Amino acid sequence: MYRAAVLTVSDRVSRGERPDEGGPLVAELLKNAGYEVVRTDVVPDEQAQIEAALRQMADGGNIQLLVTTGGTGFAPRDVTPEATLAVCDRLTPGIPEAMRYASMQITSRAMLSRALAGIRKGTLILNLPGSPKAAQENLEAVLPAISHGLEMLSGRPADASGTCVTCVMEGARPVLAEVQALLAPCAGARPLRSSNGFDYNRAAMLLAVLEKRGSLKVSQCDAYLNIIGGLTLDEPAADLAAVVAIASSYLDKPVPGTMAAVGEVGLSGEIRSITHMEQRLSEVRRLGFTQCMVPAHKVKDLKAPAGLELLPVENISRALRLLAQGK
Repeated sequence: MYRAAVLTVSDRVSRGERPDEGGPLVAELLKNAGYEVVRTDVVPDEQAQIEAALRQMADGGNIQLLVTTGGTGFAPRDVTPEATLAVCDRLTPGIPEAMRYASMQITSRAMLSRALAGIRKGTLILNLPGSPKAAQENLEAVLPAISHGLEMLSGRPADASGTCVTCVMEGARPVLAEVQALLAPCAGARPLRSSNGFDYNRAAMLLAVLEKRGSLKVSQCDAYLNIIGGLTLDEPAADLAAVVAIASSYLDKPVPGTMAAVGEVGLSGEIRSITHMEQRLSEVRRLGFTQCMVPAHKVKDLKAPAGLELLPVENISRALRLLAQGK
């Protein structure tokens, strides 16, 4: 899950003369799209203050996406693009071009937007209009592509082994998480084990199941398990992704970038059903995945979103065969 921040740029909102409508709307849209909105703020239309806020938010909070709303028009105090240009290392012109094109289908006035998008270190900064309606139209036009851009910006390799995406529930909201695994030949008398963001005992259990039921000699390897982005996964739905990531590293076989895995693994190697499966699958598809390993039990009762192929697996042996086939 990517972390996002929203900055409202408005003299009147900063003075308390009117409520902030654009900022909360953008934050809600981002949350619905699976982002964790960790900060929102308001600044007046002063270029120096906008620049300072952009620098502080981008550099100090592990934020991958920073969205501004307001200050993108022709008025003399509309200086958000100038502030954005001043703090960015590189511009990404295709994003505002796509926003303007989408809005031009609604109103010719969209050509008057001076919004920019650019990259500062590891953060994508995106300007949206101050109008809530226009901000929503612009953001929805580019959100699908932005997730792919953030994936590239975060440095996730396209063809590296040992990584698999899953979907967990945070309260009532589905969230995608990336599980990474690294297995290496044991250099000492006793294999090393490390788990970051994934329960250590559960990771040890999954390694034992892979050894016994999957015929992978993981007991002879040092094993490291990591959850990207500082998340902590505390539900068994991530088991299958962890098993696939571990096997991927052991076999040095990359998991297809468009495939996710969701399911609980039992001691006999069986893949067990989990709750909220259709909700999870909808989130997986919405974020661009086209395949998902799922428990075979009751798979016929699942209604898969259009464009998402379900790969039912009864046990980890079947999951390993799919991995070997590159599916």
